[in-house]
Parts: sequence; C-alpha cells; structure tokens
Amino acid sequence: MFLKNGISLTLFTSGKDSRGENANENSGFTLQKMGWLPGEKIYHFIRKSFDRLKSRQRTGNAAPTANYFSIIKSEDKIPPFGLHNSVNRINKWLHFLFVRLDNLLLIPYFLIFHRSKFAKAGLIVGYEVNYTFAAKALARIFSKPYINKFQGVIIKASERDISVCRKYYPLFYFGINKADLCLMVNDGTDGEYYARQRGCTNILFRPHGINVADYAFSEEEMTTTLSRLGVPEDKFIVFNNASGSNWKRADRCIRFLTHIPAHIRQHIMVITTYHADDLEMLKSYTADLGLTSQVIFIERANHKESNILIRGSHVVLMTNELSNLGNPVLEAIYYKVPVIATNDGSLDGFIESSKDGILLDLDANFDRRLAEEISRMYSEPAYYDGFRKQIMENNSVKTIEEQQAIEFSHIEAVSDFSKPA
Repeated sequence: MFLKNGISLTLFTSGKDSRGENANENSGFTLQKMGWLPGEKIYHFIRKSFDRLKSRQRTGNAAPTANYFSIIKSEDKIPPFGLHNSVNRINKWLHFLFVRLDNLLLIPYFLIFHRSKFAKAGLIVGYEVNYTFAAKALARIFSKPYINKFQGVIIKASERDISVCRKYYPLFYFGINKADLCLMVNDGTDGEYYARQRGCTNILFRPHGINVADYAFSEEEMTTTLSRLGVPEDKFIVFNNASGSNWKRADRCIRFLTHIPAHIRQHIMVITTYHADDLEMLKSYTADLGLTSQVIFIERANHKESNILIRGSHVVLMTNELSNLGNPVLEAIYYKVPVIATNDGSLDGFIESSKDGILLDLDANFDRRLAEEISRMYSEPAYYDGFRKQIMENNSVKTIEEQQAIEFSHIEAVSDFSKPA
C-alpha cells in the first residue's frame, strides 16, 4: 500500500517467510531483520525443553493414548489457546515478559544504529502485538505519528472479561496500545471492542479486501489445478479451508457425513486443508468412521491453490472455534460460493442465514442439521441454486485496492509524508 502510493518503507521484523512467498524487490522497500533478539529465543528454548520433558513422561506411560476425536463431540468447545488455568497463566506471562525484554532492548538499539531512519520517517507503524511497545516509544521520542495495525485479536476467547484478558492474554491485551490511528481488521474476533478498552478512539474497523489480481486464473489453470489436487468432477464438493491450528475444528467438517444416507453420501466429497499436529489422528478417526473415500486431506495448500479450491467447490464450510470471518469466507462471498458456518456472530453483516448461506447453532443437533442442509443442497438443485442466486447479490466484500484506498486515506489524515523531518 505504501509503495503503491510512492512512499518508501523500512520494515524491521523478527519474522520469517519460510516459503519465500512475500519477496519484494521494490527500490523503495528496505528489510531489516532482527534475528538477534534474545527474549523470544530464551522463551522458546524453555518451552521446547518443557515439551520434551512432557513427551518423555507420555512415552514412559504404557497406556495407549486415546484418539480424542472419537471422544469429543461437534458441540464441544475447546479453548483455542489453552485452558484458563494456572499453568497457562504462568506460560502466557512468561512469554509476555520475555517479549517486553526484547522491546526494552530494541529502543536503545534503534536509537544507536538506526536513528536517522526514524528521524526522517513520516510515521511509525507497530504491526500486531509483539513490538508495539517499542514502536510507540520511538514514535513519541521522535515526535512522529504512531499507527498500530492488527489482523484481529485472539482475546475474543475471554468473552469481553477484561480480568481474563489481563490474566491469560497479557501479550495480546497490553500489546494493543493507544495510537493516533488504530487499523483493526474485522475478522470476527471483536477487535474494535478491545481496541477501545485499550484507549484507542480513532479506529478503522474493516475486513480484508480480496487481491483479485493475484487470483486472475484462466479456466484451464483452474481445471488443471483442481485435477492435480485430486478434486473429482462428478462430486458435490464441500470445501473446508483450514490451517495448522487445532481450533479450526476440522472434525466438525467430517463427523456430519455419518448422518447422511449412504446413497446420497457417495455423491458428496469433503476437502479440507487442515494440517495441525493432530492431523494423523484425524485421518485415523475418519477411517474409523468409514469415511476415507468421502474425505480428501490436502496439506499446506498455498493461497492460490486455496482460492481455486474455493471457486471449484459447491459450498465452503467453516466451523472454527474462534471466528469464521477469515479470508476463505471473504473469498467465497466475493467469488459467489455459498457458505455454511457456525452461528457464532462473526459473519453478521456478511452472510444472512437461509439466504446466501447457512449459519448453524453449535448444539447437540449440529451434525444432523448440517447433514440435512448438505443433503438437500445436493438432492434439490433448485434449493441450492437459490443460495447461488442470492449470493450473487452479496456485495459486502471489496477488493484489496478498494480497502487499501480507504485505509490510506485514514493514514494520510494523521500523517504528513510531504514534509519529512
């Protein structure tokens, strides 16, 4: 966004792009890696040591580990970032303190080695929660506008209980700090509420836009990719775009198939990109249910493959634990594919149940009702076509260019790039 508007950008990051997907060779872009930070390294060393110890204890136990997918039910909710107990509280605060140590080290580091860059900057942006403390401190030292930007907040799991935020999510709660402008992405995680709790008043709260140029595939490219990924042409495709996070709850996207009569089920195929550490356990559970022929696991599909899978599907099914308003649903709406999701409030304003999608309550009847909806969509073409017709009129999702234009206008209002220091 900055580069497109002719503004040079220096990015300081400790992050890694292991797949090399985000290379940028623009002459106005400078990347400064901060791999030397000790706090995160010490914390992760402690965590790995603790995990190895637990692993040895489990290995020494002769009792077999049960497949918990056969124990939990779809309506059971699993805390997405750990139970609210003393062990996790210590863990989260330990992580927070080590990250704050890195922040304290960053301030003199920047003042000594990169002072000129900050002095010439038109503004300073703190991205996500890890280094917003240092970013704001430097903005105030150099009298620069300070903007913070978040892709949503996991502290939705606290259900607006601020005492729970402070106890179990200190990094994510205190990492949101007061700024001249807060760019909070609406991803269904109630981010605006928490930003206001942290003192932000000038908040731009909007969802992601769709990078249409990145998804300008020809019909041949789409057909070739779907074939390469093993997507059958003669099935009713239910696609679940998941990730490596356990809280994506891909088991909910499989279990419902047991409630569909066999003569209908043979025409339905569920595809999921779930690849968390319990994937093999989920595959085993799928086999135990006798559903191996009805489920395709595609591990680590890139964003372009995922987009093609969305557009090549009959329905996108999302059953996440925390929020369902992620890029897969936004892309499904933009490319006019009906959506089925849990009725958790995250899709309010984007999907209207029984019109351009289905929102199901997460209760004891969830599996049965989901099975009924999928069965009817397959068996009654007129019923399914009604959703396709309605979602064609859904214009709630914009392109990335439209969203960035709105975002940049708010950034310009608090910054003056024409008068660098």
